[in-house]
Amino acid sequence: MKRLIALMLLCAMALAAVPGLAADDYTIEEKFYRQAMLESAYKGTLTLSVTGNGTALISPALWSALKAAAPRLSVEIDHSYASRQREGQATATLLLDGQNAGKTTFLYNDRLIGLSSDLLAGGNTYYTADREWDPRDLLYPIALGDNAWPPMLGVLYAVVTAPQEWQDRAAPYLTPYETKLSIWLNGFSSFSTGTDEDGVAYTEMHFSIPALAIKSELKQLLVDLYGNTALLTLLREAIPAREAAAYLDASMLNGFLMSVDGLQLSGDMDIIRRYDSQGHSLLDRIQLPFTEDQYLTALSIAVRHTGEGADWRVTGKTREGADFDFQCLAGEDMIYTGAAEITLPPEEEAGFVVDDGNGQEGVRRTIAFDYNLIWEPGEETYDLATDKFQHTYKASLLIKPKGEDAGPSQSLALEATFSSGSSKRSATRLDATLEWRDLDSEASILLRLDSRTVAPFTVASLNQVTGAVRVDQMNGQNREALLNRWTQTCQAWITTLAARLTLPGLPAAALEQRR
Repeated sequence: MKRLIALMLLCAMALAAVPGLAADDYTIEEKFYRQAMLESAYKGTLTLSVTGNGTALISPALWSALKAAAPRLSVEIDHSYASRQREGQATATLLLDGQNAGKTTFLYNDRLIGLSSDLLAGGNTYYTADREWDPRDLLYPIALGDNAWPPMLGVLYAVVTAPQEWQDRAAPYLTPYETKLSIWLNGFSSFSTGTDEDGVAYTEMHFSIPALAIKSELKQLLVDLYGNTALLTLLREAIPAREAAAYLDASMLNGFLMSVDGLQLSGDMDIIRRYDSQGHSLLDRIQLPFTEDQYLTALSIAVRHTGEGADWRVTGKTREGADFDFQCLAGEDMIYTGAAEITLPPEEEAGFVVDDGNGQEGVRRTIAFDYNLIWEPGEETYDLATDKFQHTYKASLLIKPKGEDAGPSQSLALEATFSSGSSKRSATRLDATLEWRDLDSEASILLRLDSRTVAPFTVASLNQVTGAVRVDQMNGQNREALLNRWTQTCQAWITTLAARLTLPGLPAAALEQRR
């Protein structure tokens, strides 16, 4: 008995001697984030390498230029956060032959964000905005005028990606709407039985909902939503300010109701849900109606549940006449296989539809390929000899084009490794590679990241920046002029960089004068 107790104590001592990140209740990835973004700082270097004699996807001249330039280029990135001042700084510097060829700096504090870049303007010109400002506002007024209406997709995305804590609070407010929708859907349901192509008997629920009924229910939901002050207040917490101002103003209700009345929906909404005799789901499919002025004019989403996983298929048509068909089988062990086919609209030249050479108009090019995606999340391991934790992630994508004029098969491989000692003070490394390869010619392009967390360094302060341009306070006309200036500066920067790559003997200052 004494021996057994002694053995148990020995095991307990051995386990206690092995350090673990879990004891501090965070993973090695979380340790990296805390050090790089909150507690310490981060520095890394991106390098590029090109091998092989070329690929059919890139012209020989461009490939040779890329291969020659790659060893001379690198990007240094860093980030530091001053917790006392609650200010942060991130920079990315392009180096050519070890010399600065273009630097971008991002500053932020509790109130403002600021950006300075050699690609946008010379010197130390900073462009600032309120931290809650949506950068997409730069483009909205140009495309749609100063009274541009933000897309509804931004609202849906914000709600779907909201923190779990917010979703838990929102659930009691949203559940009644889900219940009402379920009851409403049941009014359009029908049932049938049959046998699928695999010989499996099924029961099918089919919902066919006319466009007029959809509009009527949508109007009722709007009336209920804008009458629920508590829900509107809650939604404002998750939705960006621009979208909230547009969609959560109760005074807009009548305008929205009129907009729904004016919708010209094409087709009905069709929903199919199929189950086997044990109640297991076999198929879920939905076909949505669209208006003529939308980019998508048809969309169908189907999920077939099999013993190997879920088989997804998305088909549709665009306003320009393109057809698409995407398929994905989500199998076990995070292996995804499928195919994609995109048929482009008929080609035009000088406003006329091109024929196929045989007198038939409407030449349409098809892009089709099979693919295979494998994701390997790996596991966190500990090496007692080196006192280090390590976690490696891997992903690989294989693309095989189809058709007479199909290009070469290609692969994309990602490998990222986090590593760190067991001590809280140990630096954490993130080393990664991303490699594209032409499987026919064995040409490859490899991007490598070598990085680690470091001691904090002094950051610039937005409060001390003078002469900054407040982008968020500009009107549409001034923003358009600003974007034009940025475009011109960026084009000049690219020209200068290309000249320095092809004329390495010329100093950068001389090239600046020439441009």
